[in-house]
Amino acid sequence: MIYIANNPTIKFFYCHSIRIDSTPVSEFNFKAYFYNLVPNVYSKPISMEDADRLIFSGNTSSSFYNDLNKSVRQYFRDNKLTKYADVRMWVKAASIFITLILIYLAILFGSFSPITLLLLAMFLGISKAMLALNVGHDANHHTFSRHKRVNSILSKSFDLLGSNSYIWDIVHNKVHHTYTNIFHYDTDTDIAPGILRLSPNEKWKPIYRYQHYYGYFLYFFTAFLRVFRLDFNKFLQKDIGPFKNIKHPTKEIVNLLLFKTLYFSIFLVIPYLIIEVKLWQFLIGFFVMMFTEGLLLGTTFQLAHLVNNADFPEPDENNTIASCWAVHQMATTANFCTKNWFITNFTGGLNHQIEHHLFPDYSSIHCTKIAPIVRAIAEEHGVKYQENISLWSALKSHFLFLKKLGTRPIVS
Repeated sequence: MIYIANNPTIKFFYCHSIRIDSTPVSEFNFKAYFYNLVPNVYSKPISMEDADRLIFSGNTSSSFYNDLNKSVRQYFRDNKLTKYADVRMWVKAASIFITLILIYLAILFGSFSPITLLLLAMFLGISKAMLALNVGHDANHHTFSRHKRVNSILSKSFDLLGSNSYIWDIVHNKVHHTYTNIFHYDTDTDIAPGILRLSPNEKWKPIYRYQHYYGYFLYFFTAFLRVFRLDFNKFLQKDIGPFKNIKHPTKEIVNLLLFKTLYFSIFLVIPYLIIEVKLWQFLIGFFVMMFTEGLLLGTTFQLAHLVNNADFPEPDENNTIASCWAVHQMATTANFCTKNWFITNFTGGLNHQIEHHLFPDYSSIHCTKIAPIVRAIAEEHGVKYQENISLWSALKSHFLFLKKLGTRPIVS
């Protein structure tokens, strides 16, 4: 039999398994469970007929997460810590907000040369990326504050940055965090279909043999495509990952249109009307801002899962993954630059992706403290712990990953 630990932190991730707390699936109301038992972690329900059921197996490895969860919870009890953002995170969030606003106002009303304005546009892109990584990401995971309304307000920072928080909740929280690196389930393995091959289970095309040369260049367009294309496309799709026949609430469609209009007004219309530069100069500045933000965001998330030693498990004929969910996360995720103070603070701790994926309902500010516990328990259970120590090794690993998947498979 396949069981799920009686643990609210991880129940969501196992809701497709054969049994839940000894209750057979035939007697189990998946939708009621999904929507009602984890509202504090995944509070944006989507209307759907059902999801493709995927089973995480691995009875012998399930004790890994039980032991890990006990140790982490004991650490927080011993140190009297809350799993939500602490004072450091709030100070950083305020600093990022203030910095972004000051840079924006300087661009609008400062008397600067075109070159200085270009540099300010680049720093505005950096500030936007930091806001998304440090504030928007945690708020959308409902881990910034214990108060649902506070998280909801802060999650709108994503919308103000041009990225729809409702769609992010689906593709990131519900899909990516559950089905990491599983082709046709995890939409992050299909971000550029026909251009990038990001899963060994995707059909090979001749163009992929060059993807290690042009892959990093494409990441410049991450923010641009999300603002102008991805969100609209997802609203038009009936299926997202395993979720079928999605019916998006009218409220979310209205929010999409309102916040996109607000974004275009703030970052396109108002600056163009105020800044005394030529149209081509303005567009260059806008693209520099977008490309800077896109490269930072795209690279950060690619280095977490799309690296040389990451696994890409395939379900068997019974739609079963051979490991339990926690071990699956360990096999498909890698940390990077965890000893680098600057990168850790820039990403808000999201360079500790292993810890974030195992404990997505904990603020990422705590990942650095959880990491030694995870490493020790993983070693005790013989579970591999993947990490690229330096930025160079992480970038190289992703480059080699793109090259490997770009090579034409040998047909046996």
